[in-house]
Amino acid sequence: PDGAALGLYFGYASALLGISGFESSANYVEQQKPGVFPKTLRNMWLAVTFINPLTSFLAQCLMTVDEIGAQAESGALLSLMGQIAGGKWLEVWIIIDAALVLTGAVLSSFVGFTGLVHRMTMDRCLPQVLLKTNQLRGTRHYIIMSFWTLTACLVLFTGGNVVIMGGVYTIAFLSVMCLFVVGNALLKLRRSTLPTPLRASWKTVLVAFVMMLAGLLGNILSRDALALQAFF
Repeated sequence: PDGAALGLYFGYASALLGISGFESSANYVEQQKPGVFPKTLRNMWLAVTFINPLTSFLAQCLMTVDEIGAQAESGALLSLMGQIAGGKWLEVWIIIDAALVLTGAVLSSFVGFTGLVHRMTMDRCLPQVLLKTNQLRGTRHYIIMSFWTLTACLVLFTGGNVVIMGGVYTIAFLSVMCLFVVGNALLKLRRSTLPTPLRASWKTVLVAFVMMLAGLLGNILSRDALALQAFF
């Protein structure tokens, strides 16, 4: 984008993707002891606050702004940084590490989706047939196969275009973060007497919603229109 203001805005929108992982942390609240969940969020914020700016600084030390912008299209920025800084071996190491991280993300997405759908089915928001378990493995195969079908359809719709699928993930992730704020506001309106050790003020909730919505709009404007179609 042209202009410093637009550059800062779209840079902020892209930087919001660096907090990916926060949306799935709430799936494990029930398995954590009281007081652990806030510490989990704090530790993630500390890691993001340190690692993300450092990565940006290293990129600008090793490459020009034009080179960084060119790599934004292919998504190979970190591997190229590794090649420049340490040679071919570091580039290969980063690629292998990225593949392992993405593999873990896919597996954890199955776990998160299964837990979410199971909870919604228990609350009678979804058909009860989804609660049936496989007699051999004890898994809820209808939920697992439903998730696989949805993701396979997404790949077919986008023609396997990684950029478009990344856009779908971007919109979905930031939409979920906005819904966290909406959920907090609804709790304040409908369940104000609910006992809880931590309460966010209305000012905090409104500022968070405006900032997340601004980031969502920025990413929608900078993505392919097909990504928005695939999301809906």
